[in-house]
Amino acid sequence: MKFKVIIFFAFVFMSLTEMVLHESVRNITAMSLGYHSRSYSYYFAQLFFQNEEMLSSSDSILNSYKRGLNLEKNGYRDTDQWKEFVNQDRKDHAIIALSGKIFTLLITLIGLIILFIRREKRRLKFEIIDWLGVFMALFIMKDSLVSLVYGVGAEMSCSYIACDYAAFARYFNLSVYGTEWVIFLLGVLISSYVIFGILQRKIIMPFIISGFLGGITGIILWSIYLGPALAKCL
Repeated sequence: MKFKVIIFFAFVFMSLTEMVLHESVRNITAMSLGYHSRSYSYYFAQLFFQNEEMLSSSDSILNSYKRGLNLEKNGYRDTDQWKEFVNQDRKDHAIIALSGKIFTLLITLIGLIILFIRREKRRLKFEIIDWLGVFMALFIMKDSLVSLVYGVGAEMSCSYIACDYAAFARYFNLSVYGTEWVIFLLGVLISSYVIFGILQRKIIMPFIISGFLGGITGIILWSIYLGPALAKCL
């Protein structure tokens, strides 16, 4: 029972830590690109960023075309100025999303390296550094879960502004669905290796059950409390 309780709270802590660090990295990237306005979406459980200067420019573009162009014939979305604005915004949001993905993969990779380096000593005694490697390697589980949600969803209707996941795939000319499934499968492979290849058999089921409950608890706490609070503090 003690092991289950420890793993439960460890997963709560890991989930919250991963999401805070992930969103903080995205926020730093967004600010470096001029996106200083942020808001929190309860629906997507993530931060969204806006570039006030670009929004002001887009309003100016739209107003000028409304006053001087035949919208029925030309359409402001087909103009060079509007395309330039849209492409820049799409690129920026793709970079913001990419920074979060790179951060998650980097932490996961460091965890796998720790487990690889410790493979001989771990057979003699499973120490705190080994548990650290396990939890760091499992950082990818959150992204994998998000990708699963998008992958099995009805229809990916997110635009480049509304959804960073779609923005990332579309900007780099990747399949939106295909990209999500690749991330999901990568997370499954890494998680399966860590859980079934590293942990002792007798603790696998307690680890999975407590980890699942702890992870869900962490997601709920993030979505309702910590996420909105972080959006105000950053």
